[in-house]
Parts: sequence; structure tokens; C-alpha cells
Amino acid sequence: MHNRCRYKSKSDYKYYGGKGVFVCEEWSTYENFERWAFASGYKAKLSIDRIDGNGNYEPLNCRWATLKEQNNNTSQNHKIEFNGKSMNVSQWAEELGINRKTIFERLRRGWTIERALSQEV
Repeated sequence: MHNRCRYKSKSDYKYYGGKGVFVCEEWSTYENFERWAFASGYKAKLSIDRIDGNGNYEPLNCRWATLKEQNNNTSQNHKIEFNGKSMNVSQWAEELGINRKTIFERLRRGWTIERALSQEV
């Protein structure tokens, strides 16, 4: 977290510090961060996730999340609006029981979102 926001030599700096993302002053000491972590539900196999991917690492913008939750919260995801809901392709695939590759292929072939998400396989 600190490295990716502070050091230009880090390969992922461009996605964090390079975009203006920083770690709050409160978390400059490990003790403060540790206190927040355990009070906020830290468990093994979870990692810190920024709720707003454009926001900073700070208590009100961070949570502990699974890898799946983090993958669904990345800025590289393309959200699809359907039936009043907005989710990425992986989330739609899970909800509808359609393979995500099937949905991607349907959309690549020019199907409408409604058809791609509602037609049975």
C-alpha cells in the first residue's frame, strides 16, 4: 500500500501514486493501521480494498475483501446495465447461470445486452 503510492520505481506506482492516490497520515504508523484493521474485520485470506478505486487509502474508503470481491471492484471492469441493475460480466454470469465467456462472445458478435443476458444457452 505504501510502496505503490510512494515509490515511482515500483511497477504499479502508475496506478496508485501516479494517479494521485495516497495513504492517509493516520496510517503512517503500523500501530494505527493495525488497530483499524482488526476493528474493521481483518481476517486471513482477505486483503485491503479501496471502495472507491479513485479514492485514497483511508478508513472510510477501505475494507477487507476477498480476491473475488476485489476483482469485481477493479476499474478495468465494464459495467453492464440490465433490468435496472449494473454489474460486470462475471457478476451477470454468476447471477444468470451463463458462462462468462458465452456472454463475452455474444456481445463481441454484436448481440444486444438484453439478448446476450436473457437468451438461454
